Amino acid sequence: MEETPITLTGAIKKGIEDGTEFNKSVRQRRHKIAERIKLIRLKNGLSQTKLCEAIKVNRITYSGYENERAEPSAEVLVRIAKYFNVSLDYLCCRTENPFGLYEKQTENEVSKIDAIQAQIVDLQKQLNEIKQK
Repeated sequence: MEETPITLTGAIKKGIEDGTEFNKSVRQRRHKIAERIKLIRLKNGLSQTKLCEAIKVNRITYSGYENERAEPSAEVLVRIAKYFNVSLDYLCCRTENPFGLYEKQTENEVSKIDAIQAQIVDLQKQLNEIKQK
C-alpha cells in the first residue's frame, strides 16, 4: 500500500508531539533518579557536601541532580552506586532491591522495603512542608 505524503504542517505537528513525549520521559526519569539518590544519601546520614567529596562531583552540580535540573552521567551514577554499594538498577529505579534486579529476595523482604520507603517518602513530604512554613 502506498503511503500518503505528509504535509509540512503534519510533519511539524508530529515532530512537536514526538518531542513533547520524549521530554516527558526525560523528566520522569530525572525525577525518579533524583528521588532515589536523595533518598539513599539521607538514609545514610550524609550531607551533599560529604557525598560530593567522596564521589568527586561539584556540590552545585550534584544539587542539580537532586533538584531535577540535571541528570547525572553514567560515570557519576557508577560512582554513587559504588559508594553506597548498590546496583545501577536500584539507582535508576528499575528495582526496589538495592543489590540489583536479579538478586534473590523474599516477598516478605520486598514488602518490608516497600513499607519503609513509603514511610521515608511521607517523612520527606512532611519535612518539605515544615521547611516551606
